[in-house]
Amino acid sequence: MRIYFIRHAIAEDREQFALEDHLRPLSEAGRAKAKKLFRIYRQLLPDLSRIYTSEATRAKQTAQLLSEAFKGAAITTAKELNPGADYDDFKRLLKQMDFTEGRSVAVVGHEPDFSTILGEVLCSGVLYLEVKKASLIEVEIGLDGRGILKNLLSPKLALQLKKG
Repeated sequence: MRIYFIRHAIAEDREQFALEDHLRPLSEAGRAKAKKLFRIYRQLLPDLSRIYTSEATRAKQTAQLLSEAFKGAAITTAKELNPGADYDDFKRLLKQMDFTEGRSVAVVGHEPDFSTILGEVLCSGVLYLEVKKASLIEVEIGLDGRGILKNLLSPKLALQLKKG
């Protein structure tokens, strides 16, 4: 199964939501940049069958923009992707995913969670990737929770591809 790890887009200042960080929304600049990036991703990727997202507002808003870019991919909220998620949380979510042949899904979450999870998925914790906001990391993954990195597309690289 192909899983696309997508960190949420740029959100409002953390300081304004210090006591309720899970309610922090995307900024207008974050929304605009995500829309542009997701149109590029749409040209590069096959259709998504489902998007799993953290319960945090900024992740759900990112998932909604991603769904719109991919013509209405279904969105499922998953507490296993909430801020603070780890590899065990991800493996629990993996068991709930549809592994029908040809299916690809996206997961929308947070840092440093994705760096830690991807390190475990790809190299048993030896690798550390810093996942930029609204970037896309494509992994071919098995039910055992281990995978192979297929693509790492930072926002900066995606925008350069669009120009070229």
